This record gives sequence, C-alpha cells and structure tokens, in this order.
Amino acid sequence: MKKMLIILMVATIAISAEFNVSDIAGLSSALATSQSNGEDNTIYLSPGIYALSATLEYYSGSANTLTIEGEGAILDGGGTTRIMSITSTFPSGDLTLTALTFRNGFTEDNSGGLYIETESAEINVSGCSFIDCRAEGMAGGMNAVTNTGLISVSSCDFTGCVGVYNAGGLNAGGRDISVTGCTFTADSVFELIDTETHEGGDAGGCLLYTEGGSIVMSGNTFTDCYSPDDGGGGFCYLLGEGVSVTANNNICTDNFAALDGAGLFLRINGDGDMEIRGNVLTGNQTTIASGAGIFAYKNSGSLRCTGNHIENNSAQGDGGGAWLWSGDGLFEVDSNTAIGNTSSGNGGGFSILADAGTPQFHHNIMAENTATGVGGGLNIAVGSNDIEILHNTSYMNTAGEGNFCYLYFDGSSLARDFANNISYMESPSSISWSGLGSFTATYSMIDGASGEPWFGTGCIDDNPLFVDAPSHNFNLSWASFPTEDGSMSPAIDAGSPTYPTDPDSTPPDMGALFFDQITGSISDNPDYPANISLTAHPNPFNSALHITAAADATVTIHDTQGRMIADLGTARIWEAKVESGVYIIVARSGDKIAHQKCVLMK
Repeated sequence: MKKMLIILMVATIAISAEFNVSDIAGLSSALATSQSNGEDNTIYLSPGIYALSATLEYYSGSANTLTIEGEGAILDGGGTTRIMSITSTFPSGDLTLTALTFRNGFTEDNSGGLYIETESAEINVSGCSFIDCRAEGMAGGMNAVTNTGLISVSSCDFTGCVGVYNAGGLNAGGRDISVTGCTFTADSVFELIDTETHEGGDAGGCLLYTEGGSIVMSGNTFTDCYSPDDGGGGFCYLLGEGVSVTANNNICTDNFAALDGAGLFLRINGDGDMEIRGNVLTGNQTTIASGAGIFAYKNSGSLRCTGNHIENNSAQGDGGGAWLWSGDGLFEVDSNTAIGNTSSGNGGGFSILADAGTPQFHHNIMAENTATGVGGGLNIAVGSNDIEILHNTSYMNTAGEGNFCYLYFDGSSLARDFANNISYMESPSSISWSGLGSFTATYSMIDGASGEPWFGTGCIDDNPLFVDAPSHNFNLSWASFPTEDGSMSPAIDAGSPTYPTDPDSTPPDMGALFFDQITGSISDNPDYPANISLTAHPNPFNSALHITAAADATVTIHDTQGRMIADLGTARIWEAKVESGVYIIVARSGDKIAHQKCVLMK
C-alpha cells in the first residue's frame, strides 16, 4: 500500500508545471512549452515592463490548462503590435489570466490588446488592465470568444481603448458570459462599417453577444465612453430562444451614443428574460435616437426594470431616461427614479411600448423631466393589451402634451388600471390620452385636474405635502403624527380601498412612497428593497452624515452627474466639505449594491 501511494503522489505532481519568467524571451519560451507538454501550466511574470515587438502566442489542442499571473507586469505593444493571442481547442483546456496590464496594443485587424479563444473550455480574466489599446477592426482592449464555454471577466479596467468599427473596450461572444466589477473609461468606437445601414459602430465600452445562452453584466462602471451607433457604455445582444440577460448595479456616467442606449443597450430578439436592476445612469446622451439612459428591447418573455436611478440624461429621440419595448410577456417597471431627463421626442422620463402582455408601471418617481413631444414623465403606448399605472409620484414634469403622462391605446377593450398616483405642479395638462375606448383615473391626487372628464372616483385635487419636493424628497409628511391635523398629507390612507394595504397594514397611500404608521417615519419603497441595507441620518443634514451599511460594504459619495466626490471605504461618517445640494450614497459589497439620495443643507 505504501508503494502504491508513492506512485500516485508522483503522478499527481507530474501533471502540472510552473514557470517563473522575467523577460520576453522567457515568457515566449514558457508559452511555447505549455502548448504541448500535456500539463496544467502556470506562468508567473515578474513585475516590470515587457516591451514587445511581436505578438505573444499560444495555441493548444491538448488536454491542459493555462494560467498566467502577472501582478505588476506591464505588457507594452508600443502602439504597433497586438500584445497576446491565446487559443485552446480542447474541451478542458481552461484559460485564466490574472493581474496583467496590456498597454499600447495595436492591430490592423481585431483585438488590439488580447485575443483569447476556446472551443468549449472556460475563459477567466480577472484583475487585468487594458490601457490605450487599439484595433482597426473591433475590440480595442480584449476579444474573448468561445462556442460553448463560459466567459468570465471580472475586476478589469479598460481605459482609452479604441475598436474602430465595434467594441472599444471589450468584445465577448459565446454561450454564457459574465462581466462583473469592471471599469470602462473613455473607451470608444470611431467609425461605422456601413453608414447607410448603420452596421457596426456599436458599444463604446463593451459588447456582449450570445446565441442561446445567458449574459450577466453586473457592478460595472462606464464613464465617458463613445459610440457613433448604439450602446455608448454597455451593449448586450441576444439571439435564440430561452436566453437571459441581467444588467444589475452598473453605474453609467456621461456616455454617448448617436443612436440608441448611451448608458445601457439591451436587446433580446427572440424569447428570453431581461432584468435591469439597481443601476445608476447620469448624464448620458443620444444625438439621433432613443433611450439615453437605458434602451431595452425584448421580443417575448419577461422584462423587469426595477430600482434604477436615472438622472440628467438626454435623448434626441424618445425616452430621455429610458426607452423600453416588449413584444409579449411579463413587463414590469417598478420602483425607479427618473429626474431631470430630457427628450426631443416623447417621454422625458420613460417611453414604454408594449404590443401585448400587461405593462405594469408601479412605484416610480418622476420629477422635472421634459419632453418636446408628449409625456413629460411617461409616454406609454399599448396594443391589444391591459395596462397598470399604480402608486407613482410625478412632480413638475413638462411636455407639449401630458406633463405627467401621455397614454395611447390601440384597442378599445383594454383594462386601464390607473390608481393611487400623485401628480403635482403639472397642470393644466397633467394627463393626456388618445386612441380607442375610454380612460378614467381613480383614487389619485392630481393637482389642478378636478374639472377634467377623466378625473374619476376617489381622485383629489390637493397638495400632497411632500417632505421636500425641491430637494426631491417625495415622502409624505405628517409632522404631528399620530394626531390627524393639517400637517398630515391628504395622500395618506387615501388610495383605493380595493387595493392591498400598505406594509404597515393601513389603507394604501397615494404615490410611490408610503408613510409608515407603525414607526411614524418616512419609508423607502418596500416592494424592492436594496440588495444590501443602506440608511443615512440625519437627512437632510448640514455637516456630518451618519451612514449605516453592511460591515464589509465600501461607501462612495457621488454628485447628481455621477462623479465620485468622496470615497469613504468602510468609514461610516461623511464630513461634507462640498456645497449644498443633492448627493447619492453608493454602498457596494461584492456584486451587491445599494444607493440612496441625501440632501446637504448648509
């Protein structure tokens, strides 16, 4: 037994090989040996600058894995050379790259920094940086391709990369793709492949493509990325049936797309599930088309857009904040905040279109959005389907017609459920509609609308007594709680009695936010809590803000343009040294995120 054990131990040691390299010759030799030695190989690069004059290459068809680790190692292409090309064709030939820096890569073709490909094995790239890499074709920074394997890109930085025709920073195409915790800064696409059909020119930051698989794009930051077509920041395109895309907890700031989706562009052409949750989108712009913050298109399946903060985005087309389209299936738009977005078309905050299914627009806040056409806060058009617009708050939105919302109905037998909403300071044209059938608002507070023919049962023309509307605090106030006097918002307990009670078991309040009559305090939306807990007090505050979040969460403070103005790390007190105004607290723990608005009043 002892002899047998020794033999097995030797066999185990023999299937792996390690290389420690400190120069280009050593690295090239290690890659060449690893291609065919039949072992699982790990290459360790010493810190330093590796100035390349030729591409580093690896091509293996054998049953071995390759790992390259290079903390402090900079691979520099000098602006003339693609830096690295790695291919594995064996099913178990996984490829892993960690903590490398790819700088100044260049190619006349695709993939200026890194080309990495498998047939069905996994691709894992983590902690790498891609700086000023350029491809005259696509994928300035990295091009990752697999037929049936998993592509995982995590905690990588893409800065100043250019893919002239597509994918400035990253292109990833395969069965299942995960891009998490990455940063894309000033990555760009410069040209269209075909200026008449607008082929190419997509995805300034990253382009993720699957046919029949799944995409997860979570916890990434896109800043100042540029596309002359679709998708300035993050771009996801899915074909086939049963696909899914998850775009959660991304921050998109000051990105540009000539056509659709300057912040996020998401498209499912067949059947699948789409989740857009917890993203922060500020200052993104389209100059021809729609959805400056979010552009989402889903043919059939489910589309959930929840808990996003969408502010100061501008679209030349429809949907200054978000443009959402669903052919059929579940369609939920819940608990989003849209502030200060503009559209030269329709829908300053949201433009929503549904051919079939029942669009559900619940617990959203829209404030100070503008549309040149119709629907300052919301423009919604439905085909032969029902519609629900419930528990929303709309404040000081403006449009050519329908400051709060413009509704278009293409069928006469639709169920039109419009209740428990608040529209304030949006008269005389708060709601407009057209199409077939009839429309009546019920149990809603609509300022200046008492004489309108659609002002129905339970509607109130009154002041909702928000806590501080100019500072975008739309909680309902009740200074003398529990005494029912003039300090109690008339929206409290005034919602439809046929609807579910609030979480405190009292009759439903009107608007997106309810007043908690158990604690006597204001409350964030209860339906979609943050992925991690985040609270701040006092709010508003005048000097120091005390923040409560998960122990392992890191906290940053941003202005309303998305710019970070303070990095607290794990500290929990912000000593504000900035001017009075509205700021956004962002707490991150792993791939989870929470954000909350705070008001500084000096």
